[in-house]
Amino acid sequence: MGIESATGLADDITIWDAPQPLSDKLMEYANEKMSEALDAYPDAVEKVHAFKEAISSFLVNIKEFEIQTQQLLQTKGFNHEEVKKTLGEKVDNILEQLTEEFKTPLPENQDERYEQREEIVDWTLDKLETALVDVYRAYGVSELDTRAKFQGAKENIKSIVMIIGNVAEAHPELVEILIISGVCLLLPEAWIARPLMKAFGFVADVAVGSRSVAAWTQRTFYRVAIGKGSWFAWLQKAAMKIVKG
Repeated sequence: MGIESATGLADDITIWDAPQPLSDKLMEYANEKMSEALDAYPDAVEKVHAFKEAISSFLVNIKEFEIQTQQLLQTKGFNHEEVKKTLGEKVDNILEQLTEEFKTPLPENQDERYEQREEIVDWTLDKLETALVDVYRAYGVSELDTRAKFQGAKENIKSIVMIIGNVAEAHPELVEILIISGVCLLLPEAWIARPLMKAFGFVADVAVGSRSVAAWTQRTFYRVAIGKGSWFAWLQKAAMKIVKG
């Protein structure tokens, strides 16, 4: 029996959309791949551990952001799906601005490359923070509160992206493992993590307006683009774990 027929795995499913128990298996598979990376690249162990810690901290902080902002809601009718949709649309606008603002590839000089990567990350994070302020203002949460409560998650995102960029300098082949593992590990908070991390290439290639931006974003931040087939391969591996029990 094929994987698709056994699990209902459709060709157009994405990791972000994975239902349980598939999402559980994806997180399990992500941890396996991270362990393999630690064994295969001993010189990258410190950075890979730092990446995992940043992902874990981001999960904690984004959950805390959710809890604290909902405590401040002054209007009824808060809806995760509505927020995800509105924030997603704003992120698409940010990505269009990003492709216009930073057309020049990262410099060949490594120090200059680090500085420019940090500049682009900071620019993007500031835009994302403003987008969150706009979204939550509609529910009665003040700008001051939204910015203050997003600060921890904002710092985590910067760490995640900068770590991957640094790893890519010596081991570009690890970018795929780190990004897709990151998506898998963020599934518990996918409703808000997905639009935020989309801005940093944590998604299979998608069109924004007339552009195909995921690969462009990945190359901009990490100098490496992940093939669409890689994302589906991870889904297949996770689905096989279900088949095998």
